[in-house]
Amino acid sequence: MSSYRTVYAVVLGVIALEFVSPIPLFLSFGALYIMIMKPPWFVKFIRQLYFVEQTEEIERIVIECARQHKNCLTVTELAADTHLNLREAESLLLRLEDEGRISSQISESGAIVFDFNELLPGQTTKKELP
Repeated sequence: MSSYRTVYAVVLGVIALEFVSPIPLFLSFGALYIMIMKPPWFVKFIRQLYFVEQTEEIERIVIECARQHKNCLTVTELAADTHLNLREAESLLLRLEDEGRISSQISESGAIVFDFNELLPGQTTKKELP
């Protein structure tokens, strides 16, 4: 993860500064403890930061994909147009539906079509259900 690399670079920078400045020695021991032991609170903190950034980016990609498909998407369309696999695409669309941001309906062919009209109110054109 690039988040860990950034944190490690900062920690190593602090250790290097201790050789040329009067920063207390306990900072070095604390930094080494975090780097070596990876305490659960540290790992949780990094994962939360990474997850928030990743989730926001994925949601922007999904909204753009919905615009390209006239506000209606299937799981397969989302997976085909993004880097998500089918399971991730389905999970994301179902989560957005559970949050009440989108709605779904079943087409005549049995596919679940997710409707983004509430999320993207400026575009009211619905595509025909397959």
